[in-house]
Amino acid sequence: MSTIVGRPLSAAEQQQLTDLQALFKPADALKRVDDFAKWVFTSIAVVGTLGAGFSNSAFGTLTASGKILFGIAMLLLGASLFASTLALEPEWVHANPSSWYSMLVAVNTNLRKRRRPIRWAAALFGLALVTAASVPMVSTFTGKEPRVLLGYELKPNGKFTGLLTGTGLKPYTVVELRVETGKGSKLWLAPSTRKSADAQGEVSLNVDLENARDAGSELRLISGWANSVPDVVEEPLPNPQVLSVLLPAPPPGAERPKPGSSDSENKPKPPAKKTSDAGI
Repeated sequence: MSTIVGRPLSAAEQQQLTDLQALFKPADALKRVDDFAKWVFTSIAVVGTLGAGFSNSAFGTLTASGKILFGIAMLLLGASLFASTLALEPEWVHANPSSWYSMLVAVNTNLRKRRRPIRWAAALFGLALVTAASVPMVSTFTGKEPRVLLGYELKPNGKFTGLLTGTGLKPYTVVELRVETGKGSKLWLAPSTRKSADAQGEVSLNVDLENARDAGSELRLISGWANSVPDVVEEPLPNPQVLSVLLPAPPPGAERPKPGSSDSENKPKPPAKKTSDAGI
């Protein structure tokens, strides 16, 4: 039987061994795992609060792609929070307090079980930060989709107002709104108007008809906007959008008031009282 004789450790080597043993203490290892899991949990809570504030203040300015990306970032943040919760969950283990080996095995088992959720929590948290940070950039490069809404207002006195609201257009895009009349129209010239969008690509304009019955039984609101400078000279502008409006028929016997006449002049006069020539 051979015997292997080692050399005695130097003072520096003994100090290094002591430091390494302290570094690998089971209690310190558990503390480091708990501290990291708590840090991830706290960071997620802070970023989640910032994300909620961002969604309330600037969510409406994002494009469709930016909103989808922001939703993915919140989903990743929630998954990271779930993984951090699993890592912080207490683990019940059985160990013999009188056995050094039994307690060491219990500590190592606990550490191994927490390793996977902590890795997932850290990876998901990093992906959530990168995704959330790319939301403004994606919204800037994709840009808003042009959106033009048409509406109208018809008052009891017959006045018609066509309305247009546009968003997501290129800055200073020329937008047009015009009226096309139907059969039986008495209008020589249908109203139309053009206006440039502002620096944010938003615009609103309207056209008026003093008496909608002059346009016949139906009229159409038609909008268009120019994609480029050469399109501005086109008549009409491209990208048409149409809103058809059926006008109600006037009541039987109703006549249009004469221009410049007052309401009292157009009211029917009461019948004259009959008088008798007979004396009293």
